[in-house]
Amino acid sequence: MRIPYTFVKCVNGHFFDENRNIISYDQAVEKVIKLKENNTSVVIKQTIDTSSGRGVQVLNLNKNSKDLLDELNLVFKKMGRNFVVQERIHPHEHFKKLYPEAINTLRVVSYMLKDDIKTAPISMRIGRGGALVDNAHAGGVFIGVRDDGKLLDTAYTEYQDRYYEHPDTHVVFKNYQLPMIDKVRQAAIELHKNLPNMTFISWDFTIDENNNIVLIERNLHSQTVWFPQMAHGKSFFGKDTEEVLKSIKYL
Repeated sequence: MRIPYTFVKCVNGHFFDENRNIISYDQAVEKVIKLKENNTSVVIKQTIDTSSGRGVQVLNLNKNSKDLLDELNLVFKKMGRNFVVQERIHPHEHFKKLYPEAINTLRVVSYMLKDDIKTAPISMRIGRGGALVDNAHAGGVFIGVRDDGKLLDTAYTEYQDRYYEHPDTHVVFKNYQLPMIDKVRQAAIELHKNLPNMTFISWDFTIDENNNIVLIERNLHSQTVWFPQMAHGKSFFGKDTEEVLKSIKYL
């Protein structure tokens, strides 16, 4: 498992390189411009007080240095004092076939109950309409994933519009096979062991073109059950619901 490679980060207005060395604004801009030698695009993402795909921008590096400099100055100003510049993940062919513009993430919720760490039913979020993000609030659709990695029949929008095939690519959802679902589930469980003070954690994963599990982000607050529950059409915690509700009083 890996995370997206970070080229530059801005923390409270201070810039750092990939080795956490503090650098100047001009050095940060120059570093991003030099990335065009080996990259066609990068992702720039705000890191504080954002959600639902807001504050995420894909920057095309295929332009002359002067135009790229002008755009970077505008983007850095818009991003504010806390953001990262990261590699753009190229998703696995089975993810890309569904919708090629976004990475299409798997939402895995892990939770501790008694002496075990479990996972709730997995859901997949898929972009549409030219969007570069897959979040439901950004116009994406979501669908349940069975334990064997096959998609359920129906994808939904946040307004409960239903799709049996992707509206752009026309890939039929029913029984569409995703790779490595068991490994993704186990990755969430293993990661949760490093945060024993957190009872519930929502993880967003994808699979890259080299069959690596990629952790996009973890969510420790503002978590939700509504879209996974809608996607699967059943209780989020299933047979554990009563025990989970009982455990809440101790949180």
